[in-house]
Amino acid sequence: FLTVYHPYSSRNVLSNGLVSNLVSQPDVRVIVFCQAIKKEFFITNYKQDRVIIESFPDDRQTFFSPVSMFFDRWTTWMLPTYTINLRRQEKLYQHKNPKACLIFSLEKICSWLGQLKWWRNLVRWLDYKLANKNFLDDFITRYQPDLFLASDIFSPEETMFMMAGREKEIPIISMVRSWDGTTNKRIFRILPDYLLTSNQFIKEEAVRYHDMPAEKIIVTGMPQYDLYYQYQEKAKKETSEETIVARLKFFQQMGLDPKKKLILFAPAGNYLTNIDWQVLEIIKRAQDAGQLPTDVQFLVRQHPSLPSDLSHFSGGENFVIEKAPGAHFTTKHRMTEMDKPSVNHLCDSLRFAEILIQFSSTIGLDACVFDRPQV
Repeated sequence: FLTVYHPYSSRNVLSNGLVSNLVSQPDVRVIVFCQAIKKEFFITNYKQDRVIIESFPDDRQTFFSPVSMFFDRWTTWMLPTYTINLRRQEKLYQHKNPKACLIFSLEKICSWLGQLKWWRNLVRWLDYKLANKNFLDDFITRYQPDLFLASDIFSPEETMFMMAGREKEIPIISMVRSWDGTTNKRIFRILPDYLLTSNQFIKEEAVRYHDMPAEKIIVTGMPQYDLYYQYQEKAKKETSEETIVARLKFFQQMGLDPKKKLILFAPAGNYLTNIDWQVLEIIKRAQDAGQLPTDVQFLVRQHPSLPSDLSHFSGGENFVIEKAPGAHFTTKHRMTEMDKPSVNHLCDSLRFAEILIQFSSTIGLDACVFDRPQV
């Protein structure tokens, strides 16, 4: 069983060839579970021989019970990291009322208790005992899985899957999806049999904050980099003429001037700030005043799930603002999927840009793979 509930997890386990490699073995079958609203998308893009797509009719009723959400919030408060404490102080500063002070105090107590291993184990035990672990029984009976692979250990949905698998004594492997999850999400609500991490730092944090045994952690690298490597290997085989044609095609598709150099601009998004448009305005005015060369143009790449409101930006011929990339199912956060064409578009953007300007985005790590300088 492979669970894929975060919008960027499909890129990490489906688009990069992992599942195709698994089912290339004749005795392997993969059952992929996804959000109900995305099921048809997954069938269209990822279904193949011995890859079956499944979902539940009502994700919220299945996974987001009051008990599950209580432990999801509780384990967030328990994570004793600088990032979580900073968020806590920020909320108190924003509200400054008796209720906010009470919540701040309760969260601080949880954070202090979260430093105690016996308390973390007790909370995990209670979480597991009170969880609904039979929601998956029909699927387990039908498919008889030999392994659970959870693509995001912090996902509330995938946590429930792991608990259901543990109840049936099915081995569990899970992944830390992002580079910052181990310090800004919550403590692991369940410890898998094995954990896959992208680097040594995350491995150490999984041991320090989440009680994962070091010998049960495998450092694999960042799975989305497989896609970038595949893209670059294909680009290396191009002739110089083919590279020129590829650049011209990309510029034409985006409404860019192929005679000008390209700067890729990645705004922080409304979730983090409301001044992205002001930064663009400053850059435009600098260019209009001759402080920046006129043969430079900017491609503004929105965050796939958390785009920035740039409606107040005056714009100009040297600024192209693209729509948020990926497939979108609703306007809500997490209702996005980065399919393979979307990933290839990101690769084109980084490949043909001279430099990246970004504020607080994983695209900065992506740019390193393409050896692009960034601000």
